[in-house]
Amino acid sequence: NNVATKYLVDTWPPIWTSCTRFLISGALLLFLAHKTRWFGSPKPLNPSLKKALWFKGSLSFTVYILSFIWALKFSTAANMGLLFATSPMWALLWEIRLVERAELIKRFIAAVLTLFGVAILFQSSASQEVGWLGNGLGLLAAVLWTFYSRVCRSFGNQLSSAQLNGHNFIRTFVWLLPFAIYDQMNASIAMEPKLWATQIYSIIGAGVFAFAFWTNALKKWPTSRVMLFVNLIPLTTVLCGRVFLNESVQIHFWVAMIFVMAGVCLGLADLGKWKHQWLSS
Repeated sequence: NNVATKYLVDTWPPIWTSCTRFLISGALLLFLAHKTRWFGSPKPLNPSLKKALWFKGSLSFTVYILSFIWALKFSTAANMGLLFATSPMWALLWEIRLVERAELIKRFIAAVLTLFGVAILFQSSASQEVGWLGNGLGLLAAVLWTFYSRVCRSFGNQLSSAQLNGHNFIRTFVWLLPFAIYDQMNASIAMEPKLWATQIYSIIGAGVFAFAFWTNALKKWPTSRVMLFVNLIPLTTVLCGRVFLNESVQIHFWVAMIFVMAGVCLGLADLGKWKHQWLSS
């Protein structure tokens, strides 16, 4: 998704691209929610839930999307993938009030390691103003993604995953529409088959199915556990970026990734369980 979006926003107007994507993705998700039972039975919307979808779900998602697309516009897909990999760390820090002192210390050490990796990435772009902007927006997008995931989890079982994302996507389209119109008026839309094929993938693969499965997982597990899969994003993004965009990465990226992965793995590790098993053996 990072590579596909990078390819699109480098050619098409970024906000227009996202706005049309979420209009179609949202409509498809709501169709599946009401016409199939793939994601469970549809549930009615009461006034308080409608308000929450407007000002809690879709608004937070809209802010995240704006940060995400402009981060990709001003940085590389690989950098965005690495910054996204910090998301589990922010999820752990959000849950910090629920843990004991030893776990608290471990999570702070993990956060320092993660931030050190991010600092290396930022330092590499110190001489490039665009790099700083892109990386800064990428880090903000990672935090906002964590926040949005927590918001989705807070809806609980009030809506199916398809309903929740469908309603959020349609409302995100509405929030973005004025900016998308302005965005489109100041740029041209290239009618290239590769671009439209990429947009179709973003709508169906990265939009409909990925988000539906993601929010369904959030109903079952804590946010930090669901975000474990994010650890795969840097490597898959680098691979896809190399194949499809001919992006190369420098040594500082791999050094930064080591620190980020070390911080995330330490933060998620159950040291108490390991200690108990070691003493038992």
